[in-house]
Amino acid sequence: MDVVMERVTQEELAEMEFEPDFDLLRASAIPCAGFPEDIANIKDVTLRMEFEQMPPVSRDLNAPNQSVLKRGDGYIDLAISRETLNKIRMTKAQKRNEPYVEPDRYIQSDHPSIRAVADSVKGASGASGWELAQELSRWVGHYITGKNYGQGFASALEVMDTRAGDCTEHSVLLTALLRASGLSARPAVGVVYHQGSFLGHMWTEVYVDYWRTLDALDPAALPIRIRVAASSDERAFDATDMVRAYDVVAGMSVEVLDYTETEGN
Repeated sequence: MDVVMERVTQEELAEMEFEPDFDLLRASAIPCAGFPEDIANIKDVTLRMEFEQMPPVSRDLNAPNQSVLKRGDGYIDLAISRETLNKIRMTKAQKRNEPYVEPDRYIQSDHPSIRAVADSVKGASGASGWELAQELSRWVGHYITGKNYGQGFASALEVMDTRAGDCTEHSVLLTALLRASGLSARPAVGVVYHQGSFLGHMWTEVYVDYWRTLDALDPAALPIRIRVAASSDERAFDATDMVRAYDVVAGMSVEVLDYTETEGN
């Protein structure tokens, strides 16, 4: 199947209607050659992203695990690492307003069943902060046994019931559990490398001293992942937000400039 991604105006976007099972994460495929077969051993990578239309300067592509190295004529060079490259912190105003902790229609972090799991994992592990966030991410990865693309946009409570879904379901459930544990968390979207192409993906960012990346579906995806956008408030991404985010990568091509592997490989 050939997938064509086209830019749309904000007026066209406002008029779009989406089917319940619409999943834009599957509607993006950006070919990229140059990686070794065993990507799990890659420590960091430098990519060149070329655009038919450059994203505006206001679209900041710096993220916890990625840094813009150079912005040229029609391209951006991006460094991506397993390590945290940018310790991005909330402003004083953001901390005062406590964003990213409230429930919404997809992230029901105040529901008793969500809170019960969060409390159980915290009690069993004795962990807090970043260690607790990692424990919750592992719990979600094991709990969702039906890893498939048939759920559309399911809420955290629906995922608790079905134990099924793709990256979106892993993201919203983990975000809900993190918030139920008292940690600020938000969904993030972008593209992830898989067998020669970058494909749409969704994961989670948690705030412990600064924003950090978690991927309950595939922890090994780091560092071959480009973060395009993160939620700007407590809301989860819906289909319309996805279109806005993926408008950035419409017509983009990706080239590997360099990479390093973990020691011993």
